[in-house]
Amino acid sequence: MEEDELSQCRALYYVGFYDMCIARCGVTHVTGTLAQQEKEGMLYACRLMQNRQTQGKVDPSEVQAMSASPNPFLRSLAVYIQFLDTASPQEQLTLYHQLRALMQEQGNTFSVFFAASAAAALGNFSDALQFASQLQLLEMRVLKLQILLLMNRGDLAEEEARQVAAQNDDAPLSKLATALVDTLEGSPQEAYLSLGDIEMLCQTPGLPCVSPLLLNGKAAANIQRREWNTALEDALKAFQQAPQDCDTLVNLICCCRNMKKHQEADFYVERLSAVAPSHPMVVKMRELHAAFANAGVPQNSSPSAAVSF
Repeated sequence: MEEDELSQCRALYYVGFYDMCIARCGVTHVTGTLAQQEKEGMLYACRLMQNRQTQGKVDPSEVQAMSASPNPFLRSLAVYIQFLDTASPQEQLTLYHQLRALMQEQGNTFSVFFAASAAAALGNFSDALQFASQLQLLEMRVLKLQILLLMNRGDLAEEEARQVAAQNDDAPLSKLATALVDTLEGSPQEAYLSLGDIEMLCQTPGLPCVSPLLLNGKAAANIQRREWNTALEDALKAFQQAPQDCDTLVNLICCCRNMKKHQEADFYVERLSAVAPSHPMVVKMRELHAAFANAGVPQNSSPSAAVSF
């Protein structure tokens, strides 16, 4: 896993330090058309992901313009943004096939990462692992680890984390891999410390070292430790940066419910329902509400009375 010109930029992007990634790209000189295209794609991706976190959406006209771009990285990004924003299973499947086609056509970092991520989101873990294994880059190995965790294969994820750490234990993405496995294994203190290490490794003078991804990871670690006040503080910091982010809202709901702050919890539930109506937590709560409502309805004694002729 040799580093290239954009390795540090990618690391900042994949741990959610979008402002830092933009700044790093601005001072990173690249050679070759492919590297220049990836750099442009990363700048677009940082800005669009920030828009999704703060506004919950991306300007459709901008996505359309990227779709027609000669830059293959931007075309893959455009399809992936559409995949993230659609709530239709059929549209998701169509866009997933488009991402697969772009990956087969291009084979660059964006197309592979987005196709693997989309496959994992659809539960197609076999394809996701196959795609993520195509490029021996650190970010792809961490993505593979995340897919293994989604498959409940903590044993394989732990082995992947060990191999990643053996290559470069001090890299931010290696620390992220360790934190993910520690969270799964019920070692929240170690996970919290690894996330703090990432912040220290990525610190840049004059730029805020804030990442909703890391803040949510810290919140999750503190939730495991039942340190609700600290978890809520981390989740609220993430909310300031990403008020439309689903993970942030879920952590806030969890903290507020356990702290008996039911009015605040209801606010975040309503917001999550508006941002992501098909989110698993929203769907589960909807099912529970329906079950409780039906439990209070008297049933007809005669089965035939429910039949309409």
